[in-house]
Amino acid sequence: METSLLEQDLAPPELEEFLEGEEYAYHRPQRGDIRKGVILSISPEEIVVNVGLKREGIVPSSDMEKLGEEAISELEVGDTVPVFILKPRDQNGNMIVSLHRARLEQDWLNAQELLASGEVWEGVVSSYNRGGVGGAFRKGAGIRTGLTDNQLSTPLASRPEGIQTGRDGGPKASPPSYRS
Repeated sequence: METSLLEQDLAPPELEEFLEGEEYAYHRPQRGDIRKGVILSISPEEIVVNVGLKREGIVPSSDMEKLGEEAISELEVGDTVPVFILKPRDQNGNMIVSLHRARLEQDWLNAQELLASGEVWEGVVSSYNRGGVGGAFRKGAGIRTGLTDNQLSTPLASRPEGIQTGRDGGPKASPPSYRS
């Protein structure tokens, strides 16, 4: 008896296992998902990203402003980037995604890993006041870090170069040149 092509098992067992695996399974995009995407175009109004679905992800200008000009200038067409899904489908059928939010989420994961491991993190101080010092978790990051004055090895006020007069006549810390 002859079998038709439809009845024949044309796929090797390895291919069947792969297609049934979790990595190949389709997951409907939902708000909060982080996916990898490839930048298709960059314009002042938006960045278009291929996220492997029937429609592209759109990074709106409001998200681009949060990223900053320096971060945007480092992006190129063809780059693979993580994107955070804000709206799986807007009123025009577009998927709205955020590069900024994806970076924030990754920074939080990195910070949690550092905390869990007890590893010492070094950063550059970018702001200061009488209460202590602050800085960015990484250059261009939205996550800010801070140390209160009593957590510093030498408080700002006890440093001769660390005292200036502020606008109100009270003490003001000068920009420190040490790391937090």
